[in-house]
Amino acid sequence: MAIGRKDVISKYGFEHLLKFEKTEFPSHFTRWIVGCVDTISSQIIIDDQKIISLSKESVHLVLGLPNSGVVAMPNKERGRSFIMSRFNLSEIPNVTFFGNMLTSEEDLSDENTFI
Repeated sequence: MAIGRKDVISKYGFEHLLKFEKTEFPSHFTRWIVGCVDTISSQIIIDDQKIISLSKESVHLVLGLPNSGVVAMPNKERGRSFIMSRFNLSEIPNVTFFGNMLTSEEDLSDENTFI
């Protein structure tokens, strides 16, 4: 990622995300586990038998992310509409769409970089 984009992420207060080193988790596994996340109950549910609770505290302890602040977009549908409108999309793309955007040479505004 270009230095200018890293500066934008830091400016918005998320410089700690830039400290993560690249890991080699298989993308198939990553997509599968993300698909098991129940956003309503804040749990990872596997086969309705194994449940891992997610909380601000557990994410903070595992990833070192801050566990305070304001919820960025508490209304899921409004958030979905905002993203689709912002990037002129008809549906929410895979997360790789945004990763590719960040690592591309495409000119992005500071706000689009952060989003």
